[in-house]
Amino acid sequence: MTYSRVGVVTGANKGIGFATVRQLALQYPTSQTNTGGSLLLYLTARDAARGLAALKEIQNDPKLKEAKALKEDGGLTEIEFRQLDITDEDSVKGFVKDLESTHGNGKEGVLDFVVNNAAIPPLDSTVVKTTLSINYYSTMSASRTFLTLLKPQGRIVNVASTVGGLFYYPDALRERFVATKTEGDVTAIMHEYQDAVDAGVEAEKGFPKGGGYEVSKAGLIGATRALAWSAEKEGKEVLINTCCPGYVCTDLNGRTGHSTPDEGADTPVKLAIHDIGCLTGAFWRSGEQIAWKDLKFPEGFVL
Repeated sequence: MTYSRVGVVTGANKGIGFATVRQLALQYPTSQTNTGGSLLLYLTARDAARGLAALKEIQNDPKLKEAKALKEDGGLTEIEFRQLDITDEDSVKGFVKDLESTHGNGKEGVLDFVVNNAAIPPLDSTVVKTTLSINYYSTMSASRTFLTLLKPQGRIVNVASTVGGLFYYPDALRERFVATKTEGDVTAIMHEYQDAVDAGVEAEKGFPKGGGYEVSKAGLIGATRALAWSAEKEGKEVLINTCCPGYVCTDLNGRTGHSTPDEGADTPVKLAIHDIGCLTGAFWRSGEQIAWKDLKFPEGFVL
């Protein structure tokens, strides 16, 4: 079968990623950007067994089964599983090759959107390198690769967090983050942070102590913004944004969140398939843009 649109969600075997797949399937036919036709949605996960179990669960979802039977509100969407580890270059290359061979056919681009949700939870300072490797370096590498596959008007949504706000940092370092123009500028700060952690002087350098997760998400916001600007300068008609799903009750935070996974999926889904104008390079929370320099926890919010 030939599909009009093709989408990918990474890290989708549970939590926000799983809910994002579910909500994309339910909302796709009525989205303001849907011009008709069917959607093939790839649910991806690093672990094949967990990914296949997630696929089975979502295929048996009562609301999706009902919608599919009616051929409305989700009936135009098919979901397939593919194994994908964004930290493994061979895994990414294999997935890209599969996409190109399946959906290429000489077309300009093969993907309509990607939601990069894959990440690891907050870790202590002894494993900051791993946190940065997955949440920053691997996510940005995957974003650059997926960018080459996007159709005109395609989209990349990188799931970041409000903890990537700049309220942790002294003025000078905050201004450096805000002033970054390229991914290289942001990566330089990530290198400085890793060096400071290795030397045990991150607090003296202005970074949050033990804050590998916070810094990785700040880097992701800045580098995604830079990627969007670069794509725009190159004349690519694509939209690249970051978002916070909110403090969602998932395994990542020990199930201490205030929102459900379906509620957390709202903003990523909006950025993937709904009408957001031509907005790119922005950070979004609760369906609205927030300037990175102003990003902080809502009043009264308690982790």
